Amino acid sequence: MIVIGDLVLRPLSRGDEEFIVVMRNRPEVYENSLYDPPFYDFAMKAFFEESVHRRMDFIIEMRLDRAGWIYLEEVDYRHQRAGFGIALLPSYEGRGIAYAASKLFFDYVFHHLPIHKVHAQLLADSQRALKLYRKLGFVEEGRFSRELYKGGRWRDVLRLALFKDAWLSTGR
Repeated sequence: MIVIGDLVLRPLSRGDEEFIVVMRNRPEVYENSLYDPPFYDFAMKAFFEESVHRRMDFIIEMRLDRAGWIYLEEVDYRHQRAGFGIALLPSYEGRGIAYAASKLFFDYVFHHLPIHKVHAQLLADSQRALKLYRKLGFVEEGRFSRELYKGGRWRDVLRLALFKDAWLSTGR
């Protein structure tokens, strides 16, 4: 568990299944993400099994209430890289929680794990996510033009990266 004040990042555990299903199936989440719904509750068994080997999932809590979910996926210790994602419930958005949770998360990841690079892929027009990632120090690695068909139109996808040495040198 990682704690600072009222903010807690705790490892995903049994009992969080319904919360993850609800988070992944929220229109605000899937409309601005690279995957399509639905995410089925019976898929949680495979999700938990993958979490043991190639993922690191934490529930974001504020004053003991579940506020969101933050994770590394596709963790590759040989090449010291992983993908990143975060989602908050609407009632917790716009309050600086995503930034605070991400900062706490990356402080842990870059100080305690053999991870050199974290990447994120997002829809290029997801301004809120892009603002968060840039504030955290992510840099653009590339743009995939007309990569996904979502919401009745073709959407570009950005790939961003955050490097351990850059994170540690800025003292975010």
